[in-house]
Amino acid sequence: MNATDKRVIRTKKAINDALADCLLENNLESITVSKITEAAGVSRMAFYYHYEDIYDLYNQFEFEFFNDFKNLFHESPSHNYRETMSAMMDFLKDNASAVKYFSLISKNRLFRSELASVIEEKFTEIVMFEMGITELNDYLKYFIAYHSGGMYSVFINWIESNFSYPKTEILDLIKEIDERCDPLYHK
Repeated sequence: MNATDKRVIRTKKAINDALADCLLENNLESITVSKITEAAGVSRMAFYYHYEDIYDLYNQFEFEFFNDFKNLFHESPSHNYRETMSAMMDFLKDNASAVKYFSLISKNRLFRSELASVIEEKFTEIVMFEMGITELNDYLKYFIAYHSGGMYSVFINWIESNFSYPKTEILDLIKEIDERCDPLYHK
């Protein structure tokens, strides 16, 4: 079967979602193939067609999640601040179980580091595009680091609240803060 076949994609997504949900309540060592296949609604044969065992599933799950997250904006880069933050929030919420596992439960700090990095990278691109510059001076580097750190904290709080605050209100809050900071960029 082709990896782009819709059935393969659906099956792997169901298995990954089941793993993410199981990881919220169990450590990896106590998760069984039976538990995953039952939760995913797939056969053991389907599981073993794609994965050698639970550890292979976890390794592929982790790799694909971080790869998808890092490449979130590479296919359709946007210099629109609200669109960029909205796309990031959609990814976080669409992958809620994995996000909660990686950011709140796992001892792996890769997710928080990647989130901070992606936010700062995209924010830097937007600032440079909006200002029509190709290089940042030291002032802008520090200001962007501070500003993107605040956005990172907002996203972490949103994740920790189980995405309870409405996305549009968070986007409005970020926009309001950004507009208040705009004059500081032109120092």
